[in-house]
Amino acid sequence: MQDVFEIRTTNNSYGEVYVNSALDRETVDRYLLKVRAMDNGSPPRHTDLSLTINILDVNDNAPVIQSRNGYNISISENVGGGTSVLRVIATDQDIGSNAMLFYYITDGNQDLTFRMDRMTGEMVTRPSPPDRERQQHYRLQVTVEDDGTPPLSSSTTVWVYIIDENDNPPMFPEVEYVTVLSEGPDTVGTTIATVTAVDPDEGLNGTLRYSIAQGNLAQTFRINAISGKIVVVKELDYELSNGHYTLVVTATDQCPIPGFRLTASTTVSVNVIDVNDVTPTFPRALEGPFDITEGQPGPRVWTLKATDEDSGLNGKVEYSITAGDPQNEFVISPVEGELRVRRDVELDRETVPFYNITVTARDLGSPPRSSTVVVSVRVLDINDNDPVLINLPKNVSVSEGAAIHTSVARVRAQDADSGRNALLTFNITAGNTDGAFYINDTMGVVQVNRPLDRERVAKYMLTITVKDNPENPRIARRDSDILVISVLDENDNRPIFTRPSYRAEISENAHAGSEVTLLNGPVLAEDRDIGPNAVVRYRLMGSRLDLFTVDSVTGVVKVRQGAVLDREAFSDPRVELFLLGEDVGGLNSSVPLTITILDQNDNPPIFSPASITVRLPENSPTGVVVTQLSASDADSGSNGWLMYRLESGAQDRFIVDSLSGAVLVGNATLDREERGSYRLVIVATDRGTPPLSGTATLSVVLDDINDSRPRFLQAVHTVNVNESTPAGTVVATLAAEDPDLRPRLEYYIISVEARDDGNNPVDGLHDSFGIDFHTGSVFVRNPLNRELVASFEIMVSVHDNASDVIDQSVSVPNARLTVNVLDVNDNAPRFRPFGVSNFSEMILEGAQPGTTLLSVSAVDPDKGPNGQVTYQLLHLPRGGYLRLEDPSTGKIVANRTVDYEMVQWLNFTVRAQDQGSPARSAELPVFLRIVDVNDNNPIFTQPSYQKPVFEDVTLGTVIVTVSATDADSGLFSVIEYNLVDGEGKFGITPSTGDIYILSPLDRETKDHYTLTAVARDNPGGSANNRRENSVQVLVTVLDVNDFRPRFSEQVFSTSVFENEPGGTSVITLTATDLDEGDNGLLTYSLQGPGSEVFSLDADTGLVRSLRLLQSFERFNLTVVATDKGRPHCGALPPCTSPSSM
Repeated sequence: MQDVFEIRTTNNSYGEVYVNSALDRETVDRYLLKVRAMDNGSPPRHTDLSLTINILDVNDNAPVIQSRNGYNISISENVGGGTSVLRVIATDQDIGSNAMLFYYITDGNQDLTFRMDRMTGEMVTRPSPPDRERQQHYRLQVTVEDDGTPPLSSSTTVWVYIIDENDNPPMFPEVEYVTVLSEGPDTVGTTIATVTAVDPDEGLNGTLRYSIAQGNLAQTFRINAISGKIVVVKELDYELSNGHYTLVVTATDQCPIPGFRLTASTTVSVNVIDVNDVTPTFPRALEGPFDITEGQPGPRVWTLKATDEDSGLNGKVEYSITAGDPQNEFVISPVEGELRVRRDVELDRETVPFYNITVTARDLGSPPRSSTVVVSVRVLDINDNDPVLINLPKNVSVSEGAAIHTSVARVRAQDADSGRNALLTFNITAGNTDGAFYINDTMGVVQVNRPLDRERVAKYMLTITVKDNPENPRIARRDSDILVISVLDENDNRPIFTRPSYRAEISENAHAGSEVTLLNGPVLAEDRDIGPNAVVRYRLMGSRLDLFTVDSVTGVVKVRQGAVLDREAFSDPRVELFLLGEDVGGLNSSVPLTITILDQNDNPPIFSPASITVRLPENSPTGVVVTQLSASDADSGSNGWLMYRLESGAQDRFIVDSLSGAVLVGNATLDREERGSYRLVIVATDRGTPPLSGTATLSVVLDDINDSRPRFLQAVHTVNVNESTPAGTVVATLAAEDPDLRPRLEYYIISVEARDDGNNPVDGLHDSFGIDFHTGSVFVRNPLNRELVASFEIMVSVHDNASDVIDQSVSVPNARLTVNVLDVNDNAPRFRPFGVSNFSEMILEGAQPGTTLLSVSAVDPDKGPNGQVTYQLLHLPRGGYLRLEDPSTGKIVANRTVDYEMVQWLNFTVRAQDQGSPARSAELPVFLRIVDVNDNNPIFTQPSYQKPVFEDVTLGTVIVTVSATDADSGLFSVIEYNLVDGEGKFGITPSTGDIYILSPLDRETKDHYTLTAVARDNPGGSANNRRENSVQVLVTVLDVNDFRPRFSEQVFSTSVFENEPGGTSVITLTATDLDEGDNGLLTYSLQGPGSEVFSLDADTGLVRSLRLLQSFERFNLTVVATDKGRPHCGALPPCTSPSSM
């Protein structure tokens, strides 16, 4: 105990106990001392006293944080307010308020994301959550402070890493992409745009995939899901898109939870320029028939409408009549398409009852495109033709004894109109005296209506009227003529023929007994007589009675039995005879009878020769005469008039002129390659009833013109070729054919396009392949490299050098040969960056297990297993610090925590090996230098410092030196010192830790100072990369006798009663001295006149009277208070002590 306390004897009276060494309440909080007071006698005598000293706590222990090296914690962004992050735990060895701890976040929480419970040390999030995209991690300085005076504190660092959540949707920097292209096949393969979106999230949350969500008509476009490149894969079609494609392209992040994935969209507009690729189209190939009444000027038929989905002039259509209107009776509006009869034309059904008009719609593109429609027009009849009596006037006779209803004659009529306009009725409108005859109104048969009296009326002149349209008499048309009826009487007159001559006709080849048709008959000889005398007998006379005979009673001429009528056998088809009429009395008369033998269609047309062969160049234009055919027919008239037609074999390639028999090339193209010859059957038909026909065979042989394109037998080829295939090896033979005769084909490579695995073009490889231009064999020209090129697309064209038509000499389409290059394991893996001889990397100490230390990457340009690289670690250092996270990725991670203070280098070898057979590999040394991290706090050499110092110490005096060490290296071990609060009295040298007096001390103002000296490492470093520690420095200010005693008053006044006995207390004077110890112990003395009357207690300042005082006495005394310090200091206030009487 003697080391802790020391007792000093003062003035041989006082035993003062002093502290001799530093006290530490945390070690010993109470001392039980035995104090002995001993005199100097002989023998000495002593008395013992027990003294208990309780050590009061001073705040000399800073809080100690449980995790001295700081905290590492991870939380998800967007967590709710109040979410617990961690709890900082600290202890303090002091007691009471000195051990009451308060927790604060003192740095790194500028955005107030976190809040710390100052009592419990629990750190939680505030309502505004952390946002990884704003700040990925926080370095929070947490300070724990006790409630002492002055307070002590400790600090630690909390590293808070914010874990990403998928809370940011992708964003396109451009709202719309616009491009303009012409439609057509050349657009295939065109890149229209490359869209790019950004997502501030990380990992899969920020990895984007692109797709076309809307507007991809007919799947015309394809987007690369990774790069956002949009390519045309089908030709653009103005008509399909109405000139505009609007694609909605989405970018979707790849959040591992599909339901939480976020999407953004942008618009890609493709404006399509129209080309004339659509033919105007009518809704139907045939319109009608439309009914148009004849006789009207310019009636409208129909309005035609053809549609053309092109735009501009390409879609503007004009109409014209191109066939079916030989008389130019119709006109069509070129713009509106209105078809009508010309205004100066009236249709005539009797001339043309039906029309098939071809209308062509042609657009205004270049070149124009057109199509046709056939419009059928049916002409409706109007009553515009008079009926015509065709066998009147006519004379007939009837016996005056003819019975009623005896048919006398039949009237015939015709009307060129149709329908009701051609419905006829007959009437006798004049000459029918006494109504002797009547006529059947529909049949036209004239009959006896009442008995005839020849003697009264020997002849009747009947006016026969025929009318049409009996249902509408107002518009009926009519014709009239005379029918003469003679009444026969007795035989008193020579029979007289009613005609001076008769004309008759009969068809050749008529059978025996056939009646001859009298053209002006019947044969009638009239005898004005009556009765038997009026009976006339007929007979024939002439040279050719072998051909005909006449009925003696009726006069009907017939063909005689055995007669052969052949019109072609007569030089003159008319036979001249005489008719003799004779009554019973022998009276007679004769008239000439001319019988014309009518031709019958009994001879078919005959071709001479019946078979013919002609040669004709292919591609002969329309209208070229192939040959002239001619047939003959022995018949005459219409029976000998011939019409020609094609029976078969023409296939629309040939036509024949129906009148001349000329065979012409039709509208279709003659193509020898399609068909080399045609066998046409031509029929010549006469106009007889029934018609007869004859046939001829025309063989048309087409002479070749080299006008056909050569074409590949197979337009698309795909072959697989090893990259090691030597030059000159044939990889494929592209065969072509030409339907022309004797073609000369030559093959050419027109393009070679090389593409890598990403389908990106590779330049400079156009000479990789060659072709035998005679055979079409494609061969390797230069070595192949699968690592550079995945495939070649070779376009091959074939030319016919014998072609007569230059435009048709080249193949369309060309052949496409795709050559897929197959990999061989000819490359060893190569570490990146290429050419590196080793990997050198610096890693921070303290890396936790699983932390990525180094990622090596080796590439093998081979493909498939030949290019799949795995990694191994060789010659690993001891300690198991390293491992491969995944042999396939080359990611090297910490297997245990690395401490710079234990190991400074980790050297090993990494091997990259492919999966080929045999496998190839590469090795590189790896040198990992461990970089010191400022992970050690400075440590003071003493847990605390105590230093007494006299209050009059000179300014600048070093009173104590604090010293700390740091286990780190470099600047991290360099320490800089400062005082947290020197109260302006103390300073410290930052580099040495010397604490010196900065301003004068005054023990009487403050007798001790508890300073906190802070040692910080890494001077000049960033604030968040400096570590510190603190130590308490207790400075006790020792007293020097620098204060004079001071009386409580400057002047003391008092009074006493007179006659008070001696020893009466007059006054006690009190002075104070702020010094301590002897410097503060006072003794009093009395001076001045009359001091002998009074006594003064030197220790207490009590003034007593020494005698009786009289009332008249007044004393002015001076009391001096003197301390016991060295040197002495005194105070002399006057003291007035009047005596009271």
